[in-house]
Amino acid sequence: MQELRLILALIVVLLTGWGIYKKYNVNIVLLFAGLSLNLIAICFGVHDILPKGAKSTGFIGFDLFEQLRLIARHQLTSTGLIMLVAGGFATYMDAMGASDKLVTACLKPLQKLSKPYILVGCVFILGNFLGLVVTSAAGMAMLLIVSVYPILIGLGVSNLSAAAAIATALVFSYAPSSVIAVIAANTAGIDPMTYLFKYQLPVAVPAVIATALVHIFVQKYYDSKLTPGKGAVEIDNVELEKKKERAARLPAIYAFLPLTPLVLLFIFNKMVFKTVVLDVATAMFMGWVIAIVVDWIYRRNTTQVFKDGFAMFRGMGTMMTNVVGLIFVAGLFAAGLQTTGLIGTL
Repeated sequence: MQELRLILALIVVLLTGWGIYKKYNVNIVLLFAGLSLNLIAICFGVHDILPKGAKSTGFIGFDLFEQLRLIARHQLTSTGLIMLVAGGFATYMDAMGASDKLVTACLKPLQKLSKPYILVGCVFILGNFLGLVVTSAAGMAMLLIVSVYPILIGLGVSNLSAAAAIATALVFSYAPSSVIAVIAANTAGIDPMTYLFKYQLPVAVPAVIATALVHIFVQKYYDSKLTPGKGAVEIDNVELEKKKERAARLPAIYAFLPLTPLVLLFIFNKMVFKTVVLDVATAMFMGWVIAIVVDWIYRRNTTQVFKDGFAMFRGMGTMMTNVVGLIFVAGLFAAGLQTTGLIGTL
């Protein structure tokens, strides 16, 4: 019976891969795949499919959907929330022109670089350094997208290469506040800080440098292979000029607004202030409010300033539909893999 359960679970996984390959909506594919896996587990005698400590609705059929609710709630209070707020903050920075101002301010000296791909490697190293404070990969990605992604694009690096450097920024989990690092230290029976300085950093530092060098050469190589219509994204110079013109009308202080959350996180963290520690989402909210106040002081147009400030919520809505919703159903699918015993068998 157990073998049959595993075979059916494997069939569902294969069908899921087929559905994604056929370009069906990934969210709905994973939704029904997760429900199917959990239903298989129930049919083969599994009576508790809910997360540990969760209370059943009293009917196993309802628990199928209670599980989705619990996963969604957990994600919204952790990684999902960070992604929502960071996405909203990025949208607001673009709406008010602060991102354009930062890009314009940074592009001028950076354009003097004859080898922009060196900057790709530097962005990777920067992300690892920031990882000492920001341990959420999602939060880190959104912070770098707001601040340095447009700069890389403006220098002629493809969007794929820029995204690669940003997406891999936290591939090494060595921060003392990282859940993975703390669990590893406890498993080894070592104090987390001792584990960091004595065992992790001697490996992490050369690994980060080596990966940054690989980024420089690999991204440059693959960008040289891109041709229009085959993966390359051409920069809209007209749109870029419009952004530069808008940025030119804004005061220099606008260039610092996208960096506000980073500055706050650099100062108020466990490594600097033991008693005052900011969450990534909290820093984003603070940066949002500070930006609204600065924008109002400069423009004195309450209607337009508030309209741009509302872009925060539009961005959060976009992140919900494009990314966070996917995390919900992916969590349901992963839970189904566990309840059927497929993960344990592997």
